[in-house]
This record gives sequence, structure tokens and C-alpha cells, in this order.
Amino acid sequence: MLATTLKAKLELQGINTIARVPSLVSKKVDVVICGFTRTLERSLAVDFTTPYAIVGSVLLVNPSDPRSAEIKSYRDLKGKPVGGSMGGTAWLALQKVAPEAQMMSFKTIADQHQALTSQKVLAIPTDSVMGYDQQRMDPQHFKVVGDLFSFEEICMGPQG
Repeated sequence: MLATTLKAKLELQGINTIARVPSLVSKKVDVVICGFTRTLERSLAVDFTTPYAIVGSVLLVNPSDPRSAEIKSYRDLKGKPVGGSMGGTAWLALQKVAPEAQMMSFKTIADQHQALTSQKVLAIPTDSVMGYDQQRMDPQHFKVVGDLFSFEEICMGPQG
């Protein structure tokens, strides 16, 4: 609908979290519409739209991993292996609230999911919408635990 309104040809591209801002700045893409969180750092390079959603960050564990039973919230992550997608705001928020966890960064969201399902890490952070959707689609490997540990505004990021 956006492309039609703008009388533009729609071309969808998949980009990972850390490539969103560089893709806009380099004019590789015209707009980022996925779950793009407005942060102060990103706002220096991107003129975000008005937020269309507010989400929180949650933890996902793998219920097939017996070790996950001891994880009830981010407060239980001290010394535990935790993985996150580089540049993701849920990952950055988790580093602030659980600095004593053993942090492992992954290039993509798919990589962090693989690390959780293969039991390389005990937990991964994600936004609440994605977390509950993962749990619904694959309850054998994904379970949301604990309360929200941050809140983010989701916006579109048009090219400036």
C-alpha cells in the first residue's frame, strides 16, 4: 500500500539488524519498515516516523534444555551463557540489566535462535511480539520467561 501511494516500485530486501542504519545512510534502501526501534544513537542518522507500536524486551529460553528451568527472569543469568543479535535493542537492554551474564553476540536473529535451539546458550532477548510469536509457533524450543525488562518505540526509518 505504501509503494502504491508513493507510486513507487516495491522491492523487498532482507537485512540484518546491524545493517539497517548503514543501508539507509548509503541509500541501499529507501525505508526500513521492520521492527525498527528508535534509539538516540540511531536518531542521529535516521529521521524516524512517529512510533506505530511500543514493545518490551523479553527473554526466550529453550524448554527442551533442562538447564532452562532455573531461568525465571534476567536476574537469573549471572554467569550463564546468553546470546543476542548484534545491534539489536533487546540485546543492548539485556547487557544493561544483566551485565554478569556470559554474553555471546550473533550476526543475525536466525543465528541467535540456532544457538538457543542447539543449547549453546541458555537464553536470548527479543521484543515481546517476536518472543510470544516464537513461543506460539515452536513451544518445544521457545518459551518466554520473566517480565519485560525494557520498552522500545517501533518506527519506520525513511531515507533522510
